[in-house]
Amino acid sequence: MLKQVKSRVNKLARVLRDEIDEEGINQIIDTAEQINEKIGLVSDGNGQGLLFGQVQSGKTNNMLMTIAKASDNGHRLFVVLTSDNLWLYEQTLERVQESLPGLLTLGKDSWNVNSMTSRVETALKHTGVVLVATKNSRILPKMKDFIEQHISNNLRAIIFDDEADQASLNTLANSDKDELSRINGDIVDIRNYFERHVFIQVTATPQALFLQGANTTFRPDFTIIFKPGKGYVGGESFFEENSHTMRLFQDTEIESLMNGENYENIHNGLAIPTGLRQALCTFFIGAALKICEGEGTNYTFLCHVSHKQDDHIRLETIINGFITKLTLALHEDDMPEREIV
Repeated sequence: MLKQVKSRVNKLARVLRDEIDEEGINQIIDTAEQINEKIGLVSDGNGQGLLFGQVQSGKTNNMLMTIAKASDNGHRLFVVLTSDNLWLYEQTLERVQESLPGLLTLGKDSWNVNSMTSRVETALKHTGVVLVATKNSRILPKMKDFIEQHISNNLRAIIFDDEADQASLNTLANSDKDELSRINGDIVDIRNYFERHVFIQVTATPQALFLQGANTTFRPDFTIIFKPGKGYVGGESFFEENSHTMRLFQDTEIESLMNGENYENIHNGLAIPTGLRQALCTFFIGAALKICEGEGTNYTFLCHVSHKQDDHIRLETIINGFITKLTLALHEDDMPEREIV
């Protein structure tokens, strides 16, 4: 007789110990247990809820632990929908495969493999299957075809919609057309195939979800909030009142950038507004320190001053001009505008 399979929760906890301390792991397990109380038993009916946490605060780990716990509870089918971003999809697929090795995890490249039928049947009977797909109008129908060919509709599915406020909602809801937007319709088709399923929306920005109609299937009936782990730095650290990282600047700076005042000097990297200059120099110093300490080589500066693309093209030209002049000033002592820069 085969030995009883050890808890997938414990297995995943061992994997996470390489990057998270014991307190953080216990917190993730606690969140997974809360969600699974809402998910219920394999024999239960439909449900829909929200897994809510801060931006970049460990949503994937909480989702993985929820799958592990649900698998321990007897659930056998899991679907993970990601944003329509190939890099993010591949990252998610790899994370699931590495974190839950006992489950059969299949991405879009496996759906046309003829020999997959027996593997899926065996996994659904003894271990479990995780299907990972991007929210793409070509990918989702193919996944639905695969599900219809290989998986019974009376199996209770647990569907995770990562970044649930992106593309998933019906963008035609306020139009005169009595139809669903493409991605929303694809997700509805997948959900409707199953006689029973649980739909878990995962996001850090759930406002649009709660604005859905009270009786719609895209408004969560329950919400589980998870806390970020130790060392997390998020929006509260940067934008709350009295934040030590926040610096104020004059509103007129944006006007001068966008309206062309002193455009020639600003365009050439000279006399750019003080606030923008300080922001750029702070970024350069911070990036240089990280490079010196061996903490990566690629960093990003975000400057958002308008909803118009043309304004940001203009801003890019201004910033590149300043970077050019600053580089010259650092390397050429006889540069005429050195003191200005």
